[in-house]
Amino acid sequence: MKIIDLSPYKRLKADSKNDWLTKAQLILQYGWKRYQVAQAEDKVLAALNAELDNRYVAIRGMTLPNDKTPLPPLVLGPTGAYLFYVWPKAGFYRIREDQWEVMQRNARNYRPAKPNVVQEVRRMAKALTDYLSDLTGQPIVVTPLMVFADPATDIDAVRPAVKPLLPDGLRRYASQIPQKKAVLSPTTLLDITDAVRPRPKLQTAPKPKQRPKKATQPPKAIKKAERYFNFTPRQWLILGVLAFLVLLTLAFAIFLVLATAY
Repeated sequence: MKIIDLSPYKRLKADSKNDWLTKAQLILQYGWKRYQVAQAEDKVLAALNAELDNRYVAIRGMTLPNDKTPLPPLVLGPTGAYLFYVWPKAGFYRIREDQWEVMQRNARNYRPAKPNVVQEVRRMAKALTDYLSDLTGQPIVVTPLMVFADPATDIDAVRPAVKPLLPDGLRRYASQIPQKKAVLSPTTLLDITDAVRPRPKLQTAPKPKQRPKKATQPPKAIKKAERYFNFTPRQWLILGVLAFLVLLTLAFAIFLVLATAY
């Protein structure tokens, strides 16, 4: 099975040589829950890879155009499309039609939990169904599945809207996928994988280097003065201001003398 990994976990892993640093970055940026899901998805993809051949491809971390939230692993092959939602936590759960229930430790009975994970998985599968159907121009139905990665999990199902799979059941289900009727052509699969693969960034031509502007040369009179007086430009500016103030004071004094002469 081929794997197209678009998840943030892969990007962090590629940028970091230390596994512990990758874990720390993933936890800090996306939280402990996202890290647990990433670890559980690794196990699920490894189990699927052992049962499915190269005609199948798993797309991990895919996002839809109007939603930037990474989706669970999507497996595509000749026999259809399958969304594997991975639940990493151990516990006692029940799926009753489209309801998600968790056993309370104290009361020892099942109660509806929020958010409703079952309905969320169905929503993601429906969004993927619409997206892939519009992309290929043919009806493609995405089958939603819930995989409970922890072997200590107990799941009770009553006419579940989303099929639950424990680790042992995952391998059995994956081994049955290639035996189903083919519904997707190689061309359709290629169109889907080409659409979700990240496009390489186009390299723009480097801008031509601008020649530095030549500094304006001071007048020749100033150059001659600089030979005799080793002043800095700031000192020349202060000297000019003082000369202007002296001339202004002298003109004002002459005006007063002329005004009081009569």
